[in-house]
Amino acid sequence: MIIFAVILMWSVLLFGAVHTYAYTVVNIGILIVACRHFIQWKNNSLTLVFPKTPINNMLLMGVFFIGLYIIPLPQFLIHLLSPESAMINQLSQSPMQCIENNIPLRFGTIALTDFSLRNAWVQYMVYVLFFLGLIQVLDTPKRLKQFSILLILMGAAQSLYGIMQTFGDVNYILWVPKAIFKNERDTSGTFINRNHFAALMTMLMLFAVAYSASLTGRKVTKKTKISAKKKLTRFLSRERQWNQQILIAVAAAVMGLGILFSASRGAMLAFFPGAIVLIMVLTARRTTRKQGLIMVVVCIIIAGFAIFAGEDRTIRRFSFFQENIKDRLRYTERSLELIKDYPLFGVGASNFECAFSKYQSPLDQQV
Repeated sequence: MIIFAVILMWSVLLFGAVHTYAYTVVNIGILIVACRHFIQWKNNSLTLVFPKTPINNMLLMGVFFIGLYIIPLPQFLIHLLSPESAMINQLSQSPMQCIENNIPLRFGTIALTDFSLRNAWVQYMVYVLFFLGLIQVLDTPKRLKQFSILLILMGAAQSLYGIMQTFGDVNYILWVPKAIFKNERDTSGTFINRNHFAALMTMLMLFAVAYSASLTGRKVTKKTKISAKKKLTRFLSRERQWNQQILIAVAAAVMGLGILFSASRGAMLAFFPGAIVLIMVLTARRTTRKQGLIMVVVCIIIAGFAIFAGEDRTIRRFSFFQENIKDRLRYTERSLELIKDYPLFGVGASNFECAFSKYQSPLDQQV
């Protein structure tokens, strides 16, 4: 579990592992750990062992679906599946084939570019191995609890650093100068932009509240005589449990402040529906009703702090929503034109950037 935790921390600390050197180290680490857990010595031979999970079939479908784009297929079949891809395959022939030999293209791929798709396929396989390996490692309640607490602490630490970053030097992430969003006091933590940071904080905040609800023990309805010693032990254990829940609620509030200071509109729009659903689920059960109220209190604390601190950047960013919606509608219109040319299978994973340049408006050349 330690190696998985180190890999996760590494990917978060190194700017979200979006750079080549960062995700290369992460991928290599995951592959090494996967070999350690999935290749086992049984019956005097090496055996490949994968954990059985309810979503294994769905994961395999994803592997084959992405692989379908890079498998060489007959050109007539590609023409039926994606006529635009068939035309691009025909245009991608070398001049010698087109002019001198006049050899028709017999095989091709659905993907526009193979390199981006192969990279996406490798990334997907790495994520699947990380997920399956983590399931195999977290095989006891104690390990699951430890990993959950680690995620919550990581989120709180990220949020605290982001808030300090907002009120301090905004032009640096750790020791590296910001490449984008310079001179903007938007919390981004160790990520390259506020949206990546806010997405992580949204997930971890809701996860923290749900984990706090899982700590609630079921009440014993059967009336039995309990000794004074057992009563004292139960009271102290409940007090400890409440202390843990209060600390987790504080961590959730810190992450909520991080979302607020990030001024990410998408995170706000994603957080409130998730919080409302979580509150409804928690308050519907008697054993977790208190956690639902804690979630409400956390939201009130965040809103109150924002009002007290005069934090209105998020509100100001929503005031530009009407202006930005025109640009986004134009993006949507151009994207629909792309979908019309690739209706069934699309352009393939990680190929949108290459395909969209053909449909891009002259007003969006810098996007």
